[in-house]
Amino acid sequence: MATKGKEKKLPRYKRQIRYVCWKLSKGWQVKNKIEKSNQWASENRKTFFALVVGILSFIFVTTAISTLYDLTRSNSNNTQMDFSGKTESIENIQPMMNGLRQIDERKKGEKIEIKQLTDRGITIHKELDSLLAIDVKSHSDSVRIIQDYRQLENIVKFLKKGK
Repeated sequence: MATKGKEKKLPRYKRQIRYVCWKLSKGWQVKNKIEKSNQWASENRKTFFALVVGILSFIFVTTAISTLYDLTRSNSNNTQMDFSGKTESIENIQPMMNGLRQIDERKKGEKIEIKQLTDRGITIHKELDSLLAIDVKSHSDSVRIIQDYRQLENIVKFLKKGK
C-alpha cells in the first residue's frame, strides 16, 4: 500500500548506490537479457527443465561424494588436515572446558562480591545519613561518622577502579 503525501527521502549513499546499479543495468542491458532468457525458457520448456535438473543433480552428487569421502577418510591416528596441508593432532578439550568453567565461577564470585560490597556501601550510606541527621552528636558519633565516611569512600574508589 502506497503512502500518501511526501515520500521519505533516502540517505545520500543509498541514492548513489541505486543510481550506480541503474547505470550498470542499463549498460549491460540486464533487462533485455532477462527478457530473452525468459522467452527462451518458455519456448524450450523441456530443454530448460533438463538443464535445471541436470545442474541440481550434479551439485547433489558432488556434495554427496564429498561428504562420503570426508566421512570414510581414515582417521587412524586422530590427525586432522588444515587448509595449509599441515596435520595437527586433535587435543583433548577437557582441560579447556575445565578452564572455562573456572573462569565462569570466578566471574560469578566477583559479581556476588561486588553485589555484597554495593549492599554494604548502601547500608553504610544510610547509617551515615542517620548519624548526620542527629542534632547533638557525641564524640563516639563523630568518630563513627568519620569511620563510615572513610569506609564508604574506599568502597566507592574500589567500585570505580573495577569499572
